[in-house]
Amino acid sequence: MINIVRAWVMSLLFVVLCTACQSGGSWQTKSAGRAYEVVLVDDIDSIFSEELSATIDFLPQPEPAFDVSTTDKNHFRWNMKQARNVVIIDTAADKHETVTIEYEHDTYASPQIIISVKAANARTIREKRKTIGRELRQLLHAQERRNEMLNLQKAHAPEPEKAAREMFGVDISIPADMTHLKRGKDFLWISDDGTSVMRNVCLFKGENIDSILQANIKGETDEMYMTLAEQQPMKEQQPFMTEGLWAMKGDAMGGPFVMLKSGDLTVLGFVYAPNMKKRNHIRQLETAMLSLKDAAKKRKKNIELKQ
Repeated sequence: MINIVRAWVMSLLFVVLCTACQSGGSWQTKSAGRAYEVVLVDDIDSIFSEELSATIDFLPQPEPAFDVSTTDKNHFRWNMKQARNVVIIDTAADKHETVTIEYEHDTYASPQIIISVKAANARTIREKRKTIGRELRQLLHAQERRNEMLNLQKAHAPEPEKAAREMFGVDISIPADMTHLKRGKDFLWISDDGTSVMRNVCLFKGENIDSILQANIKGETDEMYMTLAEQQPMKEQQPFMTEGLWAMKGDAMGGPFVMLKSGDLTVLGFVYAPNMKKRNHIRQLETAMLSLKDAAKKRKKNIELKQ
């Protein structure tokens, strides 16, 4: 009987450990929370709750940069310590002479980032709130991009990636559920063909983007076609990318887009999700686009490494 109980306990322990084990070989608990959620500890006068919840540019409906929940150090216990993104405000005149921002990864769970903002007092925090807020947004956005890149490494769509390689000589990681393809002259349209939310990535060559979109992304008639209504360089994230809003001429369709140019190649990611939140979807496409690499250069590097 003792041996049976021991065997049952060992089996249960094995299951628990396997659940906690991450693909990178780290025996840690999986972090809690959704993408772009942040736990904020000991905020001062809601300063950083406001900074992190600031509305993002170029979304059809207002959406915050991050979804913030707040607590204090007395209530920052084990379940909250497992959050994927944590920001801790630490003011102590006897410990901190200047404002510093420190961060560490995978302390209590994985994937995770814990950022500590340290300052002598609340007045210093208030004076530097904009600078600190910008740094926090950049760190948190980079962490979420890192998480999504790891997801893409685990699960991606081979057929669209093969098509991009054959048509344009590039490697790009495409989310696993984006498997629908449409080919045109120097034009590749990749989509998940979703109903409530549709994510799309297009690769194409040519200078006149408006005419290329008119020829390749049409509505029910030829008089209906995609246009880029508004755009600007992306703030804080990628200076070589642009973001904006697209619209379907002659139809009541539209949404956010991000665009990347690499030489004579343009990569366009756009989302159609009427009455739905779009932030996480467009950020996922942004990460996929940033995986773009020249396939020939990659092969050359691999050959050189083998020699």
